[in-house]
Amino acid sequence: MPNLRRQIALAASCVVAAVIAGSISGANEAADASGATTFTGPAYASAACTPTTGGHDLGIGPQQWNASVGLPLTPSGTPLAQRLVIGELNETANPVAVNNLLRQCGLSEVTLLTESWPGAPLTPGGESTLDATVIAAALPPNTTITMAVSPANQSFYGMLVTAASACGFTFSGDPTRVFSTITKSSSYPAGGCIISLSYNAAEFDSVQLQNADFMMDQLEAQGVIVVVAAGDEGSGGCISSAGNSYGSAVGKSVTGVALTSNVATLTSAANGFTAGQQVFITGVTEPFQGLFTITSVTTNTFSFGLTNADIPATTLTSPGAASVNFGGLTPQFLATHPGVVAVGGTQWLSQTTTMSTGLAVAYTAGSTYSNYVWKDNNANPNCANLSTFPTTGGEGTGGGQSALYTMPSYQATAATSSYPGATNFRMTPDVAALAGWPTYAISNYGMSVSAKQTQNTTATVVTSQNSGLIVGETVVVAGVGAPFDGTFTITGTPYTNAFTYTTNAITITTAALTS
Repeated sequence: MPNLRRQIALAASCVVAAVIAGSISGANEAADASGATTFTGPAYASAACTPTTGGHDLGIGPQQWNASVGLPLTPSGTPLAQRLVIGELNETANPVAVNNLLRQCGLSEVTLLTESWPGAPLTPGGESTLDATVIAAALPPNTTITMAVSPANQSFYGMLVTAASACGFTFSGDPTRVFSTITKSSSYPAGGCIISLSYNAAEFDSVQLQNADFMMDQLEAQGVIVVVAAGDEGSGGCISSAGNSYGSAVGKSVTGVALTSNVATLTSAANGFTAGQQVFITGVTEPFQGLFTITSVTTNTFSFGLTNADIPATTLTSPGAASVNFGGLTPQFLATHPGVVAVGGTQWLSQTTTMSTGLAVAYTAGSTYSNYVWKDNNANPNCANLSTFPTTGGEGTGGGQSALYTMPSYQATAATSSYPGATNFRMTPDVAALAGWPTYAISNYGMSVSAKQTQNTTATVVTSQNSGLIVGETVVVAGVGAPFDGTFTITGTPYTNAFTYTTNAITITTAALTS
């Protein structure tokens, strides 16, 4: 069974809007509707719609990513009835969290439907919730969303079978036991069905791939649009056989951070790194997350350039990770399949960002960004076409070429003119740019509340897990009851799983909740 990996960037969801609006451009490049190659980062719709974590804005709202490419958030008019199906493994979306953020951004709430493989877990999860929220924000009129949930042990085949059922197809037999052809039932929408998937694995010929091929051929023959994310930020649309975006990378734990005079120094036990290596930092506080070039090392520390205000030495309560030696990458399946629209994840690139400045992920309204940054300078199977990427502002990575599927006709002209030496295999992705940004985070993931209390005008809410919230962030409380429900600014975090805010209550109450 392939090692499936979630594509957190949710590239597929952004392209769903492009498919509906008819704005998909040619292979390996996606400019905006006006033809511009750059845009000025638009401001947030409101403070409540701003996903701030650790003092940095780590995403953009739905109005922003549409405005940046010159498209309305939803197409005008009323199309024929359509169905959007979001494929998930082992989890589904939390509708409370989805509608919380839609309200925060001034958008209409939605109803989520569910279709599942027999016995599939239906536990709400953060990634499924994020998938649903992004798509829900761009939902055209007369369109429904269905979460299609399959167990991970059914791999791509189970995901596609469940999605086909959610679209409204009937099967010639029991697809959980034998291959079965599909036909449209009376419930199939007149305007068609679009399937969005945010999972990939390393491309290799296997029984699992052949099973998925069978279902992909069925869906393609029926005219279903299948959109697949081809990589997270900076991954180049590639993956390793180990199931991550960093190939045979060597990873070390990061236990401390500091920043002085635009030089970041991170602490890690016996790292073995060397100056000049590219290092990818994740799981730490901003602004240290991103891709950087190491400038110096000691036995237990390594440093790199990072333009930012000084930050005193801080020991991390939860270790992060640093990875080097990105090699052995291959293109991602299903993204390489000729029957899908593959959407590539890219780093947020300004016109001044290069490897010497580091590729941090925070978004700044008013900055200039690239509308498309998937610039294959040397197309090849292992995606390593820019060893020092990027060397100039606005430059990005490539997605590599399939080793199994031939090049579709719509790619041939561009490939011949841009890459005369390219082999006749499918290039990925079809579309890149903003589709691969982390889009926007869910400010409130819909965590369950285990207890509540008010004292004078201060409300304290206890969550069932570490909230990750900080003072100054906006939180939406729903379903707890008055005076707790509403949108508030966090005033304190007395514990990792508790936060406080100001209400109009003056009485003292304490209560435990079961959900």
